[in-house]
Amino acid sequence: MDNDIFMGYTVEELEEALAHYGVLGMRWGVRKGRGTPRAQSTDAQSARNLRKKSASELSNQEIEAYLKRARLEKQFSEATATRSQKAKKWLATQLSKSVKQAAERGSKVVVKQVIEPELAKKIAEAQARQAARKAAGG
Repeated sequence: MDNDIFMGYTVEELEEALAHYGVLGMRWGVRKGRGTPRAQSTDAQSARNLRKKSASELSNQEIEAYLKRARLEKQFSEATATRSQKAKKWLATQLSKSVKQAAERGSKVVVKQVIEPELAKKIAEAQARQAARKAAGG
């Protein structure tokens, strides 16, 4: 076998076909940064820092400040919500209402068709036993 031929290819053909895809020196699975991080206000930074602590580590003022920030963020997101976000929220509430109604209807059917007849049988049996005891004892 000739040294210049490997699996039907010459050394020159292999060298031409060999190419490097990627960045030299880049490690596998390590991504470069995605640009500069977004700047946060001091209020947002302090709220983020407060989230890391447990409630027992916070003072009353810190808890009030955190809750105020959370309320403001919620109000802001509701005020700036897009139509699709509002539609999703409306749809979720409608679905939960309809599921609750279906569960209530289903439970009423189960009570009427299964539980009430069984309960009536048990009551009748208990009354029959009580009547038999009275007749035997009385």
